Amino acid sequence: MVDSSRKSPQKVVREVIELCADCDTCRTLMEKDCVFFPELYRLSDREKEEEIPVTEAELRELVELCTLCGLCPCPRVPEDLVKAKNGYVQKEGTPISTRLMIDVPRLARLCCTFPRLSKALTKNKAMSTLLRKVTRTNPARQFPTVTEPDFFSGRKRKA
Repeated sequence: MVDSSRKSPQKVVREVIELCADCDTCRTLMEKDCVFFPELYRLSDREKEEEIPVTEAELRELVELCTLCGLCPCPRVPEDLVKAKNGYVQKEGTPISTRLMIDVPRLARLCCTFPRLSKALTKNKAMSTLLRKVTRTNPARQFPTVTEPDFFSGRKRKA
């Protein structure tokens, strides 16, 4: 048996695609709550029907779509995706989008310091598209909304 920790991230993701394509349980089960599985099945179907192989960039993007939410009925899928994510991080480093999303308190402080600017950046279609490209955030993901502090909470902090 081959040690899965020594496999490349691409090989691990390929095995997940093959495992899920053979099972087919999550095709309809995860359709509404998950971005990962619809894309997995789209790539798998394209590869089978149109004979267009899944590229390394598509494998990388597929891994990023999984949020490890725990909704998968198969325990092997999240385990393998964690291995693939770790493999990519070891190979490429942590992307800026992940670093931003990991440090939620700092991101919240930054956005709450300039709430109007934050809203303008995320609500404006052109700026939102640019922000998504810079942070490599998937278009299917929504940016969190930032609320402006009300008068009373501002007074409590100053008192």
